[in-house]
Amino acid sequence: MAQQLGDESQQAGGEAEKACAGCQALRREVRELRELRDRALEDLARAREEVNTLRLLRAQQGEPRPTAPAEPEALPLRYVLVDQLNLQLKRRLGPLHVGTRRLIRLVKGGGDS
Repeated sequence: MAQQLGDESQQAGGEAEKACAGCQALRREVRELRELRDRALEDLARAREEVNTLRLLRAQQGEPRPTAPAEPEALPLRYVLVDQLNLQLKRRLGPLHVGTRRLIRLVKGGGDS
C-alpha cells in the first residue's frame, strides 16, 4: 500500500513537472506581453507629455486657443422644400406604389402574395 502511494506521488510529481514546464512557458509569455504593454504605455505617456508641453508653450506665447468648429449652417430652403414634398408624395402615393408592384408581379406570372 505504501509502495502504491509512493508510485502515485512520483507519477503526480512527473505530471506536475510537465505542467510546470508548460506553466513556465506561459509565465514567460505573459511577462513578455506585460513588458511590451508597459513600453507602449510609457511611449504614450511621453507623447502626451510632449503635447501638453507644446500646449503650455503656445499658451505662454499668447497664441489664442483653437476654437471649436462653428455649428453647421441650416440646410438651404430648397433642400427643406424638396424633402417635405418627397415625404408627402410617399405618404399619399405609397399604397398606390405597393399595389402597382403587386399588379405587375401578378401579370408577369409571379403569383399572388
